[in-house]
Amino acid sequence: MSAAARVSAIVVTYHPDLVHLSTFIPELCVQFEMVVIVDNGTGNADFKQQMTAINNKVEVVLNGENLGIGAAQNIGINKSLIKGVTHVVVFDQDSMVSPGFRKSLIEAERALKQNGVAVAALGPRLIDQTTGNIIPFVTFVHGLKRRFTVSRADQIVECFSLLSSGTLMSRECLEIVGLMREDLFLEYVDVEWGARARLHGLKSYGVAAATLYHNLGDQRLKIGPLIVPLHSPLRHYYTMRNAVAMQKHPAFPLYWKLHDIVRTVRGFILFACVNPPRLKQLKFMLLGLYHGFIGKSGPFSGK
Repeated sequence: MSAAARVSAIVVTYHPDLVHLSTFIPELCVQFEMVVIVDNGTGNADFKQQMTAINNKVEVVLNGENLGIGAAQNIGINKSLIKGVTHVVVFDQDSMVSPGFRKSLIEAERALKQNGVAVAALGPRLIDQTTGNIIPFVTFVHGLKRRFTVSRADQIVECFSLLSSGTLMSRECLEIVGLMREDLFLEYVDVEWGARARLHGLKSYGVAAATLYHNLGDQRLKIGPLIVPLHSPLRHYYTMRNAVAMQKHPAFPLYWKLHDIVRTVRGFILFACVNPPRLKQLKFMLLGLYHGFIGKSGPFSGK
């Protein structure tokens, strides 16, 4: 399995930091058979030339507008599958892989499948680039959420879902589950795909041996021991809207829905109180909740 694997790295960009990409993309070229960058409407005419000049493995797709994370990932996935890859790994633009990242995920998949496990996706151990904190894997035990911080490199943890950046999916699994849901546009895209995979008996796993350094937010607010990543009102609109959509989704079990209601309410209160501009945050979150209830999806229109 490992020797035969051909893996494509798909990076979705939106007004990216070119200095960071100049380090990130070459590392992906070292580990992966091909690298597809899907740019969501940055509008930089030189971007494609700059990226393809890094390595002949790099292909760039320029979207004329921001199509959302799901659509951009699907463009990269389809382009990769046409080229005959066996697996894809999707990345955000502000991530960085550790040496041996690809190898660790592929070997973990091989080990699980040899033990008869039906695998949906595998994701790495995440480290917050800003704080250096290890982000725990999230799972549910008897309907209760558990955060699991790995202590050994050989640990593989079953997760309810994985953060999209750094997630490996096989061609076989994508053909069974389908592609990303584009109408969500932003937020819950990875969670929704993982829930659909579980309907097919396919489970997701966190792999301690693979490490991804990830930026969880441009700005931070420290409240006691809690560090809160701050985001734009528009992002919180999608969070609230899609949280309501997931409550209606048949793929999610009741215990997950109850947990997510609590998480959504807590987030609403927190961001309305501490995330500036607070009045605009409140307005966008309320609009997101309303649009979720009436079933509105796709890109934000303000109506």
